[in-house]
Amino acid sequence: MPVTLIGNAIGCIPLASVLWDSESPFKILSWVGSIYLLTFARWIHQRSFDSKNASIEQIYRQGKAYTITALIAGLLWGSVALLFFRPELLETFTAILLTLIVVIGASMIALSSRPLTHAAFAFPASAPIVIMMFLQDSLLYMWSCFGILIYMAISFVFSRNMHRVINNSLELKYQNIDLVTDLKKQTETANKANIDKSRFLAAASHDLRQPLHAVNLFVETLEQKITTNDQKSDLMHIRHGLDSLDELFNALLDITQIDSNTLRISNSNFSLALLMSKWIEQYSIQAANKQLKLVIKDCEHFVYTDPVLLEQVIRNLLSNAIRYTKQGEINIHCTQNNNNLQLHIRDTGIGIPQADKEQIFNEFYQLNNPERDRNKGLGLGLAIVKRISQRLNYQLSFTTKLGKGTEFIVVLPKGKQTEQNKHKPSHPALKDKLNNLKVMVIDNEVQILQAMENIIVSWGSHATSADSTKKALKLIQDGYQPDIILADYRMPGDINGCELIKLIQQQVGDIPGIILTGDTGNDVIAEINAAKQVRLTKPIKPAQLRIAMSHLIH
Repeated sequence: MPVTLIGNAIGCIPLASVLWDSESPFKILSWVGSIYLLTFARWIHQRSFDSKNASIEQIYRQGKAYTITALIAGLLWGSVALLFFRPELLETFTAILLTLIVVIGASMIALSSRPLTHAAFAFPASAPIVIMMFLQDSLLYMWSCFGILIYMAISFVFSRNMHRVINNSLELKYQNIDLVTDLKKQTETANKANIDKSRFLAAASHDLRQPLHAVNLFVETLEQKITTNDQKSDLMHIRHGLDSLDELFNALLDITQIDSNTLRISNSNFSLALLMSKWIEQYSIQAANKQLKLVIKDCEHFVYTDPVLLEQVIRNLLSNAIRYTKQGEINIHCTQNNNNLQLHIRDTGIGIPQADKEQIFNEFYQLNNPERDRNKGLGLGLAIVKRISQRLNYQLSFTTKLGKGTEFIVVLPKGKQTEQNKHKPSHPALKDKLNNLKVMVIDNEVQILQAMENIIVSWGSHATSADSTKKALKLIQDGYQPDIILADYRMPGDINGCELIKLIQQQVGDIPGIILTGDTGNDVIAEINAAKQVRLTKPIKPAQLRIAMSHLIH
């Protein structure tokens, strides 16, 4: 609107100056004054309109008034031909024609979103000059008449096309606004679902692991009490069922956590050999039970990655290697390549058929297990390995030969030795290591405390238990001095297990502590690592606990 008004106010001045010497000043000033008066009235009308708060009906009335004022402006501009056209004065005719062409062209651009308003202005502005030229007996005027008609037709077509383009753009804009609004709602819904999923994972991770942990401990206690072969056989089946349940539960939580993007990466420099030394002994036992040899060599290297996630990768690959190898050995070794370290896990197992190579990383896909025998695993291990490798930018590859075995290669970024990771891995003997050891067990579930006490006593240690942080601190205040602390992370009250061990260490010295937790959240893991305490994830096998305790006792 302002552009149109400014064009009307300025456009009449050049034409008036050309006409001044040949026409009556009164007529010129009257015409210019009429243009300015109408322009001022239109400006006042426009200023009084509040477009932001107007109703649809008010907007419609405003548009109608604007079209009417544009029609009046067109009549005023068209009156130029009636007032000032002189066939014999070619200079005057040229000035009038050019001025009208410019004014109509400006209207075509400014009013392209309103073709009806443009027509209301352009038609009365051009009709008089067209009629005047048509009535002249001159070829020049006839051709000029034809030209202005063509120009008008083009301006109307252009205005209509621009109107369509603008309409389509506005429709697209509002569609995009609707899409953005809908996308925001969907994003909010997805974020809420993600938060709910994370809460479920946290609850499931702790609450479901607790009873499994208790059952595992009681099975170990029960093993020491049974005497007949039938009882031993029944217990073995119970243990196998628990192992399958543990494996399924852990794998499902791991893969759900990765897929829900709740997995946070915390890279650090650490010793690969030290990382494996904390849990490799349990795999040595598994391999020995199948008369397999587990060989580890050339792994005295430092890497820079997330130790928790790398541990999951190695554990899953190692479990698969032991599961699918009937005889021979499993070999773990490292080779160096520029700034990377290649971790090789090779077995002498059944190998992978060519047809299955592309599918082994799919969830629940297993070789030679159409009957879904739980003793042969769940088919989630390699899916977890692939997802973690993608998140950590590991290069993962494998070679295989049917009937000869398979070798997986994980390319890791090299790390460097620091003051914090100079400790060498140790391999203490388990025998007599735990004899007469004073073990403090802290857990808020009585059943778990009973099972833990029974197992610890069976190892030759002395167990003292507390089912709350208050009781644990009271024991310390009364003079009890443990050699090692086993504490559940999630305890009632304001102090968690990690903080409780710190408080006890402040009073009795730097004694080792192990956190037993069902929580797998990154914040929990980071807190335990920062406190330099050992973390064991429930459900815990007694052999795992015994190995961890033996590593910590000097």
